[in-house]
Amino acid sequence: MPVYPIKGVTTLSRLAIDVDKNWQAMGITNIKEVAASMAVGDLIYHDGTRIVKLLAGDLGKMLITRGLYHSPGWGFADSGVLGWGVEGVILAGADDSASVAGVFNNANTQTRSGNTAGSVLHAAMRFNHINIPAGAVIYSAGINFVAQFTRAAQVVVSRIYGELAAAPAAYGVAENFLLRPVTVAYADWTPIASWVINQQYNSPSMVATVQELVNTYAPYVDGKMAFQWRDNGSGANNYQSAWTFESAPGLLPILIITWGMP
Repeated sequence: MPVYPIKGVTTLSRLAIDVDKNWQAMGITNIKEVAASMAVGDLIYHDGTRIVKLLAGDLGKMLITRGLYHSPGWGFADSGVLGWGVEGVILAGADDSASVAGVFNNANTQTRSGNTAGSVLHAAMRFNHINIPAGAVIYSAGINFVAQFTRAAQVVVSRIYGELAAAPAAYGVAENFLLRPVTVAYADWTPIASWVINQQYNSPSMVATVQELVNTYAPYVDGKMAFQWRDNGSGANNYQSAWTFESAPGLLPILIITWGMP
């Protein structure tokens, strides 16, 4: 039965896709992982979706899993991007900040970009627990937001930049985070589709931005990455809003990165 290695061999172990579709008939996804040299907490992603988080009882075992977020009978596409994953998290109020009409506040209750009643909106986020080795190739990257309100599709004209720092600092109480240097690469996000309260929505691909940070600052060992979601000319009353640490600690933005070694 053919087995395809994914993007070579990582520093932790070899992972491959089993293309025997009989696994689907058994209600098990077609993924195998030799976990002997992995560490507890390691993540594996397929096309940006987590399928495995290694637990203590999994060490040294061959894992065959249907994943955390997929119903039985679902199988991976043979051509899908499979790699090691990072979930960057916001841990404190000073890990996010907002700008409304030029007023900056790290105790903000809304993560927004766009324009409300003529006031320009920007947001900044710092994510913790980043582990990526030097030389890594970024396969996918983006931020998952949870909607704070139900709003129809918005003609938001925005860009997401990375902050150019090896270890970005927490945001000051009224710090103008727009003065921090940012990456050359950015992700345009316009328009933004309809959002429903408490549902998760993904940013556009941020691969180029994260790759620039990795090329400049890796290795990341329990490190930090920060990003700014800047308005770029939205018309009045066009914005979308996500939860912040102050408003809903359990519904925060999460940075999702999938990487491998060349």
